[in-house]
Amino acid sequence: MDLAFFAVFTDLVRTEKRAGDASEKPYYKAGIDLVNSMRDMAICLPVYMYSSWCRLHQELCTEALEAGISKICTYNDIVYLIRRE
Repeated sequence: MDLAFFAVFTDLVRTEKRAGDASEKPYYKAGIDLVNSMRDMAICLPVYMYSSWCRLHQELCTEALEAGISKICTYNDIVYLIRRE
């Protein structure tokens, strides 16, 4: 089956288990790692990142944009983007 996607939606911060650590902790650059991996694989879809953290941590916002995030979104932005397509 051939699937077509118009964009990727991700969160900046995700709670996950990291290598070598059995406990779940917030990983503050999960969305940035995702877009870096996509760009390394030449996946050129727009990537919209949901985050409230960027208001508090501007350096994460800047790093995400430099990595290739198309837009840092609020909930309302994401709803608009999905309905538009």
